[in-house]
Amino acid sequence: MDELLQALLYALTVWISAIALTLLFNRIARFRRCPISFASPRRESMLGLFLVLLSIFIGVLLEIAFYPLVLTLSAEYQVPTYSLSHMFVQWFFKGVTFAPFIVALLIRRQNLSTIGLSRHNLRSSMILGILLSGITVLFYVIAFGKENVIVSGLEYFHFYSLMGMLSVGFTEEAMFRGYLQLRLTAWLGARRGWVLTAIIFAICHIGGSIFNMVSVFIIGLVFGWIMQKSENIVGLSIWHAFMDWVWILYRS
Repeated sequence: MDELLQALLYALTVWISAIALTLLFNRIARFRRCPISFASPRRESMLGLFLVLLSIFIGVLLEIAFYPLVLTLSAEYQVPTYSLSHMFVQWFFKGVTFAPFIVALLIRRQNLSTIGLSRHNLRSSMILGILLSGITVLFYVIAFGKENVIVSGLEYFHFYSLMGMLSVGFTEEAMFRGYLQLRLTAWLGARRGWVLTAIIFAICHIGGSIFNMVSVFIIGLVFGWIMQKSENIVGLSIWHAFMDWVWILYRS
């Protein structure tokens, strides 16, 4: 119970601090507004939902096809032996599951800006992502007393796992906040598209405790809200990667 309360306080602190920092950063740097529009938002949204389902299906097939390897990779999250080969495997898995979105962009002749990847607000997004990552690590150290891990306990496997999490952060932000949210908000409006994306994001991470599910939904809302402000996924991808990396540090 104490551990759950500790994790809850950590999560709340990170979420609230992220919102406050984004508001402050936006007052200083001022994200430029340049919303993406689509000729047929409803059709684009339906395609986005289909691509998410297809990506999940491909992921399941990969897990079945490479089941022994997946078991080994999953075990590496529990113990500090995450290797360079595991990093490349994770990149491969994420690249394959993201491939349908790339194919859809090519077929529909849409550029990367339609998934929130462009020069628009790029610098500001990157700086914000780095700042959010910094406070995430800082609050991890404070909440769990892990200063020894950050200061002198980092090993090679920690850096490999961070590189692996960058592939997770980028592909998931490109899929959900980039491809899906931009299309759902163009179709349903900013608020409904934002909330629906967070719900779908949480459903796609189903499993574990109720606390984990609620946490994923809330962080999906925070990610989506920041996407509405920055209109760029780069900073979110960085922060997402560090959020997952800190979780690995905590479990290891």
